[in-house]
Amino acid sequence: MTDQRLGQFADGFISWRRILGEAGDTGLDVFRSAAHDVAHFILEGCNELAAADELQAMAEAYGLAEDHQDEIQAIIGGMIVEADELRSRRIDEITEPEPKTNGQHAPAPRRATPYVPPDPASIPKRAWLHGGHYIRQTASATVAPGGYGKTSLQLYEALSMVGAGLKVWYLSGEDPKVELDRRIAAHCDHHSFDLSKALGRLFVDDRDSFPLSIASSGRNGLLKFNELELAQFEAAILADKIDAVIIDPLISFHSVQENDNGAIDAVVKRLALIAAHTDSSIELSHHVRKSTFGARELTIDDARGGSAIINAVRSGRVINRMTASEAEQANVPQDKRGFFIRLDIGKRNMAPPAKATWFDLENVELPNGDNVQVIVPWQFPGEVERVSSELIDMVRVLVKRQPYRVDARSAKWLGIPIAQRLGLNINVTADIKKIQRVIGDLIKQRVLKKMEQRDEDTRKMVMFYVAETLPDNVVPLFPDDNGNGDH
Repeated sequence: MTDQRLGQFADGFISWRRILGEAGDTGLDVFRSAAHDVAHFILEGCNELAAADELQAMAEAYGLAEDHQDEIQAIIGGMIVEADELRSRRIDEITEPEPKTNGQHAPAPRRATPYVPPDPASIPKRAWLHGGHYIRQTASATVAPGGYGKTSLQLYEALSMVGAGLKVWYLSGEDPKVELDRRIAAHCDHHSFDLSKALGRLFVDDRDSFPLSIASSGRNGLLKFNELELAQFEAAILADKIDAVIIDPLISFHSVQENDNGAIDAVVKRLALIAAHTDSSIELSHHVRKSTFGARELTIDDARGGSAIINAVRSGRVINRMTASEAEQANVPQDKRGFFIRLDIGKRNMAPPAKATWFDLENVELPNGDNVQVIVPWQFPGEVERVSSELIDMVRVLVKRQPYRVDARSAKWLGIPIAQRLGLNINVTADIKKIQRVIGDLIKQRVLKKMEQRDEDTRKMVMFYVAETLPDNVVPLFPDDNGNGDH
């Protein structure tokens, strides 16, 4: 499917796709010819970014990008340069406006605006509202499969912003108003939010109380915005001076094909434009592609609809459930790990567990007897928690008295007294790993060093942990030890 932004030029791209599909070994040469033709499309008004994206998609669809990615990028770049040169020639040919047949003159050529740098101190700061994610005049997105806590997270954030004095509008496309009442009541109860002191700052609607259809795809596949309802939506934000709007989920508020990148891009950018007009932040809840769900940890690029949504928003986040290894590291029972979620912001790899943002999903019983899920911030055990100053002092005293073995199988292993101090069991794998991380931290803090010495019992040369304060003529082995006995 071609990009909706290509408009009247879509048929030309479809023709080139057909030709490229039959090109065989001459595919790269055909691609160059296509790029040359597209430069003329741009001259006649084709969207330059959409044209470049479509060419890249063509190259990937027919296998050219795998073996010739650098050449493909060079050809696309050359196409943009050629289009600029064609524009320049056309401008040079204009000497004076030519009269039209109706007696009116064509508009004079437009010029680019010279940049005059302002005083850096006078540039307005980015207007962050909450959590390094919500920001005025932009759209943002939170991506996760269903049942991963998106709604609980966004309701918690809505109440947090209301508590900070902001006005927040939560629009639900899935839950009826009565279910939202239960969820909000549970969060208020658990987090001691008193909404009676924040009247007029929280706005809540479902699809019955505030119907909103952003856009649809017509019979010819062209995108059609619902201008009336979008105008009502924008007017409502302005009327109540709302700071943040949460749309949960986006799919419930449009009928556009989600795999149509061009249409989805236009939908999200239209919402971002409303955010800019109203000086508000618009947050979108969005699902992931089914093919990726459960296969591995999710990234922001797993958002349903390809890259369109993520490219169009200012900030994107993804939610993952705690993995088995993370549960073991955090000493969370395997049957409970599904209640812990991690939140990562941005188009990047997942942060280390201790540096990610974590939440715990808990149940709250309401006065009516209902059990409702709420979300609670949770701290993953980190390095600071593992090694206290008291433990450091204890280990310093121990290793100054005698060396301790590196091998965890030895009765002289350093991990044994550490386990006793921390209340851990050296017969439990998860606890052994925690002890090994503690030892690794102690080495990084230069409390310990690893060196080879003769064991008094076996008379063999083996690895020991010794105090950092060694004689100058003794050189420890493997000073960057990670605490697990390997090097």
